[in-house]
Amino acid sequence: MCEPIYPAPPQTNIFHILLVKLNNESVINLEMQVNNYLNWVPRSLYYLCREFTSLDHGEDYSKVKPAIHIGFLDFTLFDEHPEFYATYRMCNLKDGYIYTDKFTLSVVELKHTNLASDEDKAYGIDVWAKLFKATTWEDIKMLVQENTYLNSAAHTMFEGNIDDRILALCRKSDQEIQWDINKSKRLDELEKQVKNQYAQITEKDSIIAAQTTELEALRAKLAALEN
Repeated sequence: MCEPIYPAPPQTNIFHILLVKLNNESVINLEMQVNNYLNWVPRSLYYLCREFTSLDHGEDYSKVKPAIHIGFLDFTLFDEHPEFYATYRMCNLKDGYIYTDKFTLSVVELKHTNLASDEDKAYGIDVWAKLFKATTWEDIKMLVQENTYLNSAAHTMFEGNIDDRILALCRKSDQEIQWDINKSKRLDELEKQVKNQYAQITEKDSIIAAQTTELEALRAKLAALEN
């Protein structure tokens, strides 16, 4: 097997976020997540709502800008409903009538390019997904050779991977994110320990109180007998 000409693209098990503002002032939040932390739905809604509620205090609500959140997931979001590319909007539950097109959430499941529709393929979404999943620069070169935009993205990826400063920043970002995750887990564990200890203390207090009551009753009986 031939070795790739360039070093393999770096792999990460964390998530990355990119915020983009278009010319029409629409806001797109792009996020990629590899591991399933079982919180994607509330997480994506939180980020989408945060970008949607960007008006200054007292500003006219009609000026709110469209907000779009696009998640690239390397796992199946809903096990009972796998799909390559899905778009969600607020709509009428009875007939599906769209409430607004200013609040949009899309999900691309990188593991399900085989489920890409003809429309997905026409827009090249499946090729972008394969680009994100590529593990060697040779694979990337094969994917982008006939697409100007993909070719430009591939060059940017390569330049970023040979720039020590960018790599250092990426590693630092991943380390900080992982540290936050570990800290959160540790805090959860400590909180459980404190709750367990509090429950044990409460139980012991109840036992002591019951024993104290029983002891007082015995003393009262003893005092009555002595009299």
